[in-house]
Amino acid sequence: MNKKYIPVCILAILTFAVGSAQAQTEISEEAAPETAQGINREAAQAERAEEQTERRAALDERASERITNLAANVSNKMDAAASRLQNIIDRLNSRIDKLAIAGINVSEARAALLSAQLSVTTAVNTLATIDAVVLAAITSEDPRASWPTVRATFENIRTELTVARTEIRAAIEALQSAARATEAARAGTATATAPVVSDTEETAAEEPVFIQ
Repeated sequence: MNKKYIPVCILAILTFAVGSAQAQTEISEEAAPETAQGINREAAQAERAEEQTERRAALDERASERITNLAANVSNKMDAAASRLQNIIDRLNSRIDKLAIAGINVSEARAALLSAQLSVTTAVNTLATIDAVVLAAITSEDPRASWPTVRATFENIRTELTVARTEIRAAIEALQSAARATEAARAGTATATAPVVSDTEETAAEEPVFIQ
C-alpha cells in the first residue's frame, strides 16, 4: 500500500468519528427535553393518584362514621320497640290464661300472640347480629357501597316488628270478640267478665315500632 495513502485514510476515519460523535450529541440533546417531560408527567400522575387516594380515604372515613352513628341510632330505637312489644305479649299471655280459666275461648288469641312472639324473637335475634353487619360494612373497601347490606338487615327487623304489632292487635281483637260472645251466652246471669285488655295495652299496640 502507498504510504501517502495511509494518512489520508486515518484522516477520513477521524473525520467520520468526530461527525458521528457530534450527531450523537445532537440527538441526545434533542431527546433530553422529551425525557424530562416524560418524568415530569409521571411524577404529576403519581401525585394526583396519591391525592385521590387520600381524598378517598377521607371520604370512606366520614362514610364509616355516618354509618356507625346511624346504625346505632336505628338499632337503639328498634331494640326499644322490641322490648315494648315483648312486655305487651307477656301481659297478654297472663290475661289469656286468666280468661281461659274464666271459660272464654282464647284459642284464636293465643295463636295470634304466638305468631307475634315468633316475630319479636326473630327481630331480637337479628338485632343481636347488627354490630357484626355494621363492622363488616365500615371495614370494607367501600363503606358507602356496603350500606345497602346494613339497610336490608334493618328492613328485615322492621318487617318482623310490624308483623308482631299486627298480630298483637289481632290477639286483642280476638279476646274482645270471645269475651263478648261469652257475655251474650251468659246474659241474664250474675256472671260478669273482667275487662279483656287495659287501655294501656291497646294504646301500646298502636304505637309505631319502627322508624322510616
